[in-house]
Amino acid sequence: MESLAKTEQEIHIEVKVRSSSLSWIFSAIYASPRSEERCILWENLAKVVDLHSLSWIMARNFNKPLVEEDKFGGRGISVNRSLAFKDCLDKCSMVDMGSSSPRFTWTNKRDINNLILERIYRFFMNSSWCVLYPDARVTHLPRCHSNHCPVLMEALLARSVNLTRPFKFQEFWLSDISFPSIFSKVWSRNRNLVEAVESFSREATWNRNHFSNIHQIKKKNYDQNLWCPEGII
Repeated sequence: MESLAKTEQEIHIEVKVRSSSLSWIFSAIYASPRSEERCILWENLAKVVDLHSLSWIMARNFNKPLVEEDKFGGRGISVNRSLAFKDCLDKCSMVDMGSSSPRFTWTNKRDINNLILERIYRFFMNSSWCVLYPDARVTHLPRCHSNHCPVLMEALLARSVNLTRPFKFQEFWLSDISFPSIFSKVWSRNRNLVEAVESFSREATWNRNHFSNIHQIKKKNYDQNLWCPEGII
């Protein structure tokens, strides 16, 4: 990670992914509880977007509920302050990553009559970061001694199955004596579904080495009026 900039409310870091040539921006936020100082943060973030064209994620404590549903108890949120927050997100082309329950990340730990709950810890991403990590998810972990609950973000790079043509399982492969051993070998070493399918597609050579090209045989016999529904004559 390489630190790009730091202020009292924000730290910007360029993250370089070792397993690829990818890099993206991570902005750690600790917004001031004072609305005047938060406005300075919104202005700074709106300037950052003009300084790079990378995938970008911003996260942590924004110290401000975004919508009414992000707060329980106490005074309602300020519409003007909420609009200033939303305007910053729009300028940065950011969308909320969402989260698991419970919804709120902060509490004043009072009794029910004076209880205040707020969602102020958040993760936002731009569209290109979402493309890189489409399966990313945010989880609110159980709160222990703090007023805040820990927030966990998990991300895996998007993977694609690079096949020259769609992979299709053929039922007659089951009749080959080598099928059980190859199937077991592939699935025992791959816990990830995509990786397992990729490995199995490379190992599944029965059409070429044993049965020949079954589709060409079907077509040839059909053209010669030798094909019947029960199989190949």
